[in-house]
Amino acid sequence: MRPVNKNPAAGPFADYDEAHEPLEQRLGKYCSYCERWMPSGMAVEHKRPQKRHPAYNLLWTNFLLSCPNCNSGKGSRRIFLRRYFWPDTENTFRAFVYDDEGFVRVSKDLPKPLRRTAQRTLQLLGLNRHLGKPRKPAARDGRWSDRRSAWQKAELLRQQLEVHNTQEQRDRIIMMALERGMVSVWLSVFQDHPQIRIRLLQAFIGTAPDCYDHQNGEFTTRPGGQI
Repeated sequence: MRPVNKNPAAGPFADYDEAHEPLEQRLGKYCSYCERWMPSGMAVEHKRPQKRHPAYNLLWTNFLLSCPNCNSGKGSRRIFLRRYFWPDTENTFRAFVYDDEGFVRVSKDLPKPLRRTAQRTLQLLGLNRHLGKPRKPAARDGRWSDRRSAWQKAELLRQQLEVHNTQEQRDRIIMMALERGMVSVWLSVFQDHPQIRIRLLQAFIGTAPDCYDHQNGEFTTRPGGQI
């Protein structure tokens, strides 16, 4: 999950849909939770759901962007913000790890109380939603398969980079990542390529610049956050 910076604030809004354009201008057409690139169909997401928290319906601080899967997974339950990790307030890069099968895991580097917060966040959004047996993804939920596809493409490009480390190849990696989204997957695949990581972090508009070391691309604690 990519940590984002929505500043400067926008509004006031007469209707929450008015926040859609300024959110895309600041964050790109990427789901704030699963990181998928979506050219259309993205919704203005209320961290505190409208039905349960009407006082926050038009507040910029309550808005993110969400794909239909993440939006429906979260639902309209009452939300206590401190029980979850949010990409606009925490360094959510540090909360989760990704694998080549398209699944998201809680980082074992977190202290136990924070691992529980990360697990609640995964469950809230249904990022690993499956049916029946463990690791069997839900047929209608494409997030896991998009992550797996992004991993496969990133891995192929990583292998090509190690044979032909050219400016053209490095530019191609960034271009393909921007077209597919899932930046956390790309950062995982290029873990041992700090310059590629830094370029990826800088290329995705809205990525919080105070969440990583600008020399090596390693993730750092977000000022004012828990992680």
